[in-house]
Amino acid sequence: STLFPYTTLFRSLDLTYRKFISHYRASNQPTLLESLCELIENLYSTNFLLKVNDAWQWHIDDLTRWESRVVDMQRNFYQQHVRHFVDRGKKVFVIISDGLRYEVAAELLALIRQEDRYEAELSPALSVLPSYTQLGMAALLPNKELALAEDDSGTALVNRMSSQGTANRIKLLQAVHAQSTAMTADALLGLNKEDARALVRDHNVVYIYQNRIDKTGHTRDTEERTFDAAEEALEE
Repeated sequence: STLFPYTTLFRSLDLTYRKFISHYRASNQPTLLESLCELIENLYSTNFLLKVNDAWQWHIDDLTRWESRVVDMQRNFYQQHVRHFVDRGKKVFVIISDGLRYEVAAELLALIRQEDRYEAELSPALSVLPSYTQLGMAALLPNKELALAEDDSGTALVNRMSSQGTANRIKLLQAVHAQSTAMTADALLGLNKEDARALVRDHNVVYIYQNRIDKTGHTRDTEERTFDAAEEALEE
């Protein structure tokens, strides 16, 4: 825990700030809470974010290689967290939620542990660089080689093949294990009982892509709803 103050301490500041802003907006009492909100915004931005970001940049400036001996590399996700299920003949569902920050995952962890039937663990990973959505998504697939297309399209390549879109992700998964597939969260939630049973029966590895938080945060008209979208994503 001393190595990763964010996972044990700082993430609680992000979570508490997110909860306050969500409740502040839901209260419909902007005048009553305005001075408190301004105080918290200043403390969060200046006393926390600015200092953490400066310290992070100083750390990055001293690096000669992007690696870690104590944190899993994101690009090794399939090998470290999926492959052993496949090798044991077990089924595994991987839910990839774009924009789901570590502190949101910590809240999800608590929700899962409230259920009597489930166990859950949470661990950090070291992102690929650049920390770009398409490349990060590609790193979670089985891969030997990661790259960005040379045509400046931003397309992430896995083993020299495009990883953009569900169809390409299915091909990449099936190249490693034939009984694999991928789908969006909306498609999964839209399945009837018969199709859902067939999905589980016919596949050992299922990648599910949820985009509620990231999509909300990237649209100018809805970006202020990002924290609300985090709550909705947890519920979903």
